[in-house]
Amino acid sequence: MIAQNPDFVTILIRTNDANSTLSPKNRRLLRLFKSIPVTPSPDWYKENLSAIVKELKERTTAHIALLSFPVIGEEIDLEANRRTGEYSAIISGVAQAHGVAYLPLNERMKAYLESQNKPSGYPYRPGLYQSSTASMQHFMLSRDLDSISARRGLQLTIDNIHLNRRGAGMVADLIESFILATI
Repeated sequence: MIAQNPDFVTILIRTNDANSTLSPKNRRLLRLFKSIPVTPSPDWYKENLSAIVKELKERTTAHIALLSFPVIGEEIDLEANRRTGEYSAIISGVAQAHGVAYLPLNERMKAYLESQNKPSGYPYRPGLYQSSTASMQHFMLSRDLDSISARRGLQLTIDNIHLNRRGAGMVADLIESFILATI
């Protein structure tokens, strides 16, 4: 990417880091499938994100924006969403320290869920079950991802982690606003 000398770079990474702190099962799965050299922690996340931003600033002239974490699960008071808020605060701090933009995805998603005032029809659970069953429905039964989301009573995600069209639209809107405000 750096070799392409981009005009804009937006970064939305590592939701798995926050998710891995929610259960020993999630931690084992992340280490196994992603070959992470250490147990993820907020400090390690901050260190890695800072290194990415520093390198981008040194090697490009791009306008850089960091997106806060999307929600994990759609219950605002859930421990998972408190954790996404903690990691989003880290992202905000890194953005401020490096003088890059911060795009408040987490805050926008939580505000949306609060405004809808609907209980989640499909609570977050650690592990791969929710994403695996969504994948099976999509690939084996040819179900549209948004219909899987709707059948589960979810508003922004397909499986409490991965974004549906509405959730992804929030990402796109934030990035578009960032670009338009910068040019």
